[in-house]
Amino acid sequence: MRHVRPMGTSGGRRDVDELRSGLGRWLRFTRGAELADITHPSAGLSNETLIVTLDDGIRLVVRLPPTLASFPNHEFAVQALVMEVADRDGVAVPAPVEVVTDESWLGVPFIVMPFVEGHIPGPASVLDPWRTDATPPEQRAAQTAMVDVLAAISRVDWRTG
Repeated sequence: MRHVRPMGTSGGRRDVDELRSGLGRWLRFTRGAELADITHPSAGLSNETLIVTLDDGIRLVVRLPPTLASFPNHEFAVQALVMEVADRDGVAVPAPVEVVTDESWLGVPFIVMPFVEGHIPGPASVLDPWRTDATPPEQRAAQTAMVDVLAAISRVDWRTG
């Protein structure tokens, strides 16, 4: 396992000012865009997730390996391929996905995808307000939607990726 030395961290997250600098340079270089805002969502443990807003209002999600890895290897290229195949076969995923392996921008590789509005479940999703505060019809709709997504995933032909 390769040891990753992330930028300065605080509470398991990288320094936002360092991220702002590196992402700002990357956005200018690759997209000709300026970074307007960067935030950490409150949920998400398997990666460090950032919501990035560009000067034109477009929002992106940037995922970095966590500072305290819960598993030894973050295969962002494999994750991107899985999302692209799922998207091609009609599963609702944020695509397209861009994998950035050049560590000179943020000190680690990262993955960039479109922002999709929605609720991010916390580490104990059974206790999330979307579940506990929902009415029975809302809970049924969420459960039905989850089963529909699982069925769509099961139909993906993984051999053609």
